[in-house]
Amino acid sequence: MQDLNGKEIALKALANKPMVLNFWGTWCGPCLQEIPGFEKAGKQFGDKVNIVLISDESPEKIAAFRQKNNYQLLYVHSSKPFTDLGIEAVPVTYFYNAAGELVTAKKSALNENELSAAIREIIQ
Repeated sequence: MQDLNGKEIALKALANKPMVLNFWGTWCGPCLQEIPGFEKAGKQFGDKVNIVLISDESPEKIAAFRQKNNYQLLYVHSSKPFTDLGIEAVPVTYFYNAAGELVTAKKSALNENELSAAIREIIQ
């Protein structure tokens, strides 16, 4: 993964606390519907959890989307196409506890209540 400036990001660097990884695309309607919920969760849970939104689109496209919508979470670019990672459709969200263990995965769009409940589960 790379940040939107091309700097490599290792998941290990984010693994010191619970983590939410959301795979999405700017072209994906259900993805766009759930992103405001991720932004709200980021503000609600603050530094208790790392929320990372990953797209395999160009960093420029992701950055333009982020800026247009004034989003503040960590948006990153996957250097590999999602199909190479075994992801066939988006959105897909993975929830990891602080030990780096996968707690749950959701292979469809999340509403705010589902997202908050899943985050509460991993920060306990």
